[in-house]
Amino acid sequence: VHPMIGSDHDHYSFQNTSTNHLKVVIMVISAVKNDHHRQAIREAWFNYEGRGYLWEAMFVIGDYHHDLEIEYERSHYGDILVLEGVQDRYRNLTKKVMDGITWFARYSTWKFDNLMKVDDDSFVAIPRLLTVLNNYKMKEKLYLGSKKGPFEPVRDQNSIWYVSPQEWTNEQTKKYRPYYMAGSGYILSHLNVDHIVEQWTRPGGPPFYIYLEDVMVGLLLLDFEVDYIKRRDFSSKVGCKGPIMVVLHYVSPYMQVQYYKNDVSGELCPWK
Repeated sequence: VHPMIGSDHDHYSFQNTSTNHLKVVIMVISAVKNDHHRQAIREAWFNYEGRGYLWEAMFVIGDYHHDLEIEYERSHYGDILVLEGVQDRYRNLTKKVMDGITWFARYSTWKFDNLMKVDDDSFVAIPRLLTVLNNYKMKEKLYLGSKKGPFEPVRDQNSIWYVSPQEWTNEQTKKYRPYYMAGSGYILSHLNVDHIVEQWTRPGGPPFYIYLEDVMVGLLLLDFEVDYIKRRDFSSKVGCKGPIMVVLHYVSPYMQVQYYKNDVSGELCPWK
């Protein structure tokens, strides 16, 4: 059965009241247990200038079962969206991301031009992100990131990305061959967001489902004639490649703060 959310606002636990029109909202996919990652990001790139009027960001987590520490964190910082009834498991990632996108599109009061999805071990250099978005502001169907594909399922059972022939058949592999942006960080224009939500929430859901959320996004946009923009500075690799990066992945909580301190002082990677 396709795991589709309904239109019930009670599925979500978050309220925001800002009515500013933003260049980008950033959805940081996290997990209940990853409080150290969230705190590091709050001490790092959540502090770049322009938050609240050029850009905004929030964490998305699964059901926290009224954990008191999470209750305190939510009330104290006000930057966590809880998807009630969704468990924080890797194979729930597509549902988690799609439900998060749906909240931004249907329930958030933020008005935005673009939505960015990142993981809680991604560092985002906001000033360069805003520059990149300005360069593509005429692209109404912007889909930007570290481009991958066309998608081929991994059949090695030892791989974290293993997809069984039952989950994604050989016939589907032949029929659907999407290009997609790596899940460490990608951008969707508002028009693409609306299309994804329409496909995700339609009666019966889309004709396919795969737990790899970045591939799922590519699938939902397959026939929408989007503007694919491949950027080398939206890295899905480990490490620091220089001062021009927009997204760095596999970043520890400690390095989140170091990258931010280095960047605001003039150079993201002074040791390079």
